[in-house]
Amino acid sequence: MIFFIKGTDESRIKACGDYIHKIISSAGCDKSSVYMTPGNHDLVRSNERNHLLSYYTNINYETGKKKTEVEHELDANAFKNLNNGSPDSFLGYAKLYKKITGKVFKGNHECIEKDSYRILNINTSILAGSAYDEGNLSVYCGPLLEECKKIKNDDKINIAFMHHGVEFLKKTERRKFEQLMESHYIDIVFSGHSHDIGIRTYDHTGNRMRQFTCGGPLKDGYNKPSFYYCIYDSDTHELKCYLYTYNDEIQDWNLANTERAFKDGKCSFILPRFQKKSKYFDTTRDRELDGRKNLQDDYLKQFGIVAALPLKEFIRKRNVMIQNAKGNIILAGQSLENAFDIREDNESIVNSIKHNKNIKNIDIFLTDPIMFDSATEVEVGDTPISRIGTTMHTILYDIYKELEKDQSINIYFIPLVQLDHMVFVDDE
Repeated sequence: MIFFIKGTDESRIKACGDYIHKIISSAGCDKSSVYMTPGNHDLVRSNERNHLLSYYTNINYETGKKKTEVEHELDANAFKNLNNGSPDSFLGYAKLYKKITGKVFKGNHECIEKDSYRILNINTSILAGSAYDEGNLSVYCGPLLEECKKIKNDDKINIAFMHHGVEFLKKTERRKFEQLMESHYIDIVFSGHSHDIGIRTYDHTGNRMRQFTCGGPLKDGYNKPSFYYCIYDSDTHELKCYLYTYNDEIQDWNLANTERAFKDGKCSFILPRFQKKSKYFDTTRDRELDGRKNLQDDYLKQFGIVAALPLKEFIRKRNVMIQNAKGNIILAGQSLENAFDIREDNESIVNSIKHNKNIKNIDIFLTDPIMFDSATEVEVGDTPISRIGTTMHTILYDIYKELEKDQSINIYFIPLVQLDHMVFVDDE
């Protein structure tokens, strides 16, 4: 992440650009591997911008108080107005951005896909630029949701980064934002702004997602200059984050030894989304199985299951059953979140249900996660109950509204039932 110190003076832009190019050269990469996001100091502040901000936030920027509770939506037009309409809100930053990346700065949220990773660039400064930013910023909007739909649950690491951390968003938005990141397979979030080094856990997520924050490059009584250097192993899915701080005594950077979360300057962990897959991930259950490595085979033997379909084959057969179903259909599972994923690139059951008008009644059984033993939270990092919200939203807003008058849908929460993912249809 790169944050530009405020100013539109050409000499400052050149000096900053030259420094960034030195970093690029030292890292052995090119400009296509550099990702930039604007901060609040990158804005051209003015009364005109405050007036425009007030339209979307309903804040009186002379008093800092809300005028009414009504706020206007951050749609595509809002981004156009707030990025360039006040005027040229990010003028200096846009010049630097063009100098470094060769692209025109648009200020939109953006998902960038590469061969082995994805970057979700979130512009938290779209509503910034006043003395009342803290607790009044917003990013949960249509444009961000559209970009999130591009993120897949595959072997690529998904990284989100933004200038402000989640703690600077509106209180009513923080939970939704955290769960949005989890529901769309973000593995880690990087932020700045606060100048307070540390790791924040997203408490509203089931996988305990982490947000890494580091201070700015300035040295003063408030800020501790720092940066992260991270190494990701795509085979083991282990992420190693090294924290460097500036040492006055040696007048140079060194591994930090003052932050408890970074032992000897390093914090390493296997990304929660891959913990169950990683052959290096040790669990209590593994040890209890006398060193046997294949936990899945043992699970099948333990419950008397002699064979299991490969995942893709199961999904294909499941969807064919739903597409050909007539009359009644029962769907059962712990959260069914992945089954009800509405993205076009996912093998979802949503379209199969919506397009089959021969189905007259749909019963959905969401089973209680109490079936899991104590090792589940360690192995998986979350529980199905934390993921039901996405399923409910899809059912209510993407399926229910498509039903015909003679079709019905019922949702049941079934406690103490040990079902993973099952489909029942009328045998006709």
